[in-house]
Amino acid sequence: MATDPLQSVTIPVAGTPAIRHRVNEVRGLIAKGQRRSAFVMAWSLLEATLRALDRDTASRPRSPGTVVQTLAMNGYIDPDTERRMRDLIGLRSRIVHGDLDAEPTKADVELLLSGSRRR
Repeated sequence: MATDPLQSVTIPVAGTPAIRHRVNEVRGLIAKGQRRSAFVMAWSLLEATLRALDRDTASRPRSPGTVVQTLAMNGYIDPDTERRMRDLIGLRSRIVHGDLDAEPTKADVELLLSGSRRR
């Protein structure tokens, strides 16, 4: 019987200092011109932020769309930010699934970080 490997993954809740530290780490990546790495890490921080803000959120991984939607539904990001973040989901998928030509802008990364700064 096959089981879903994501069902067995438990992700701990990160504290505010850890999230802030990683936001600074992402800024360092941007400064070095490593926007792809910064972009992927910024998505990770969005999910970590959601988990920290909403302790009732299951401790298993969430899709990018669910993360953005939940942050918006709970008032952590405004509707315009939600829309703009949703527009980046396709780019995220292309990068993490191997499109080596997909390149986020610094503004794309900053937009994602804006969701983590609310913490």
